[in-house]
Amino acid sequence: MLITICEDEPLVAEQLQRMIEDMFPALRVQLVTCRAELEAAEQAAIYLFDIELEQDNGLALAKDIRSAQPNAQIVFVTAHAQYVFEAFDAEPLHYLVKPVEQKKLQSVLQRAIDKCEEPVRTFTVTIGTETNVFDEAALYFAEAHGRKVSLHFADEVVTYYGQLSQLEQQLQGAFFRSHRSYIVNFAHMKRYDHTTITFTNGKVAYVSRHRYKAFVQAFCQRGVR
Repeated sequence: MLITICEDEPLVAEQLQRMIEDMFPALRVQLVTCRAELEAAEQAAIYLFDIELEQDNGLALAKDIRSAQPNAQIVFVTAHAQYVFEAFDAEPLHYLVKPVEQKKLQSVLQRAIDKCEEPVRTFTVTIGTETNVFDEAALYFAEAHGRKVSLHFADEVVTYYGQLSQLEQQLQGAFFRSHRSYIVNFAHMKRYDHTTITFTNGKVAYVSRHRYKAFVQAFCQRGVR
């Protein structure tokens, strides 16, 4: 399994690398310092991002990774705790403040490894004459309108003829039927109120009045962020 450390302070990057290699000898570690190096590097399963890089913004890089790799595990390692709420847009697993404690780093990385080793959940829908397979983790929400269902991903919408109830039977993970016309993925939520749910990509779904209490309870029980 590969982990990428995006950090432009050499001493910090080398210290993190040593700690990780000592704690997890089976992990491969690669170091990058900017967007160009990140794009040229091998795709990793786990990413550690500093937020304030000299040439780039770590938050923006992490958001791009999240869009390209829905199942990637992202951890922010930074001295700037004030960015914690902005970091939610990248849906990180955790947020570590420098100087990083070895025990805390070990705990967070073990969680990341465990999540990476979980089987990828998929669901299928029929579009025309073809059966299409999608990654559950990439789905932000599903919306029913008439006889059609629209699947909303980070930057794509796939629409097909079908019923939301049939899709609901397939979905596992952090999904909830918030409205007769919506199934939402807790993992991609940024905020909600009594009527609307806003996702990290800026899109909006709805929660009905009579399902709001159950929605909040389910969200809290799953412990998503």
